[in-house]
Amino acid sequence: MIIDKVSKCKVLFATTYLLQNRMKLNQLAEIISGHPFRTRITDDHRGDTCVVQMKDLIRHGVDWNNVVKTQVERVKESRYLQENDILLVARGNRNTATLLDEVFGPAVCSPHFFLIRTLPSSGVEPGFLNWYLNQLPAQQYFERSAQGSDIRSVRREVLAAMEIPSVPLKQQSTIAALANTLYKHQAKLRALIDNDQRIMDGIAQSLVSD
Repeated sequence: MIIDKVSKCKVLFATTYLLQNRMKLNQLAEIISGHPFRTRITDDHRGDTCVVQMKDLIRHGVDWNNVVKTQVERVKESRYLQENDILLVARGNRNTATLLDEVFGPAVCSPHFFLIRTLPSSGVEPGFLNWYLNQLPAQQYFERSAQGSDIRSVRREVLAAMEIPSVPLKQQSTIAALANTLYKHQAKLRALIDNDQRIMDGIAQSLVSD
């Protein structure tokens, strides 16, 4: 069932990608740098602002339970995270994107991210844009354009100039929904694999414990 949906979606997207116009990312979304912390980010019981860092990323989301709170001064209003914002890893070997389905309390992201916020008039669904940013064409674009030898870095102007396929909203929703279904399916498979490994580890441990 899922495989059939994937095949259908591949044809749908491939046809659309070839036939539709494309627009630059900065025509579709705001691109905002993470908050420029001048010192090391530390947990502060007096703080009221959550700070999303690289360590807080989990597969297709943020582990809000482990996000630190601290005191943050002079934050631009646009830098406060909102639902449906996209966090793009600006530095690293893979520049992955994460869609924020929910945000807890006042929150900002560290300078390791670009915050991407779709414009109301863009006609782009955040879920679709997030999906596309994680796909091979986008990742190849980042790789070609990145700076740095050991740890590559994506410049803001490079991200702004990235071309995004103009896809009808209905098709965007179909692709985003399918991607979400696949993410959940993968999570279940990983849970099963992890459980099987724990069983094997338990058996091995019992052999050496007797």
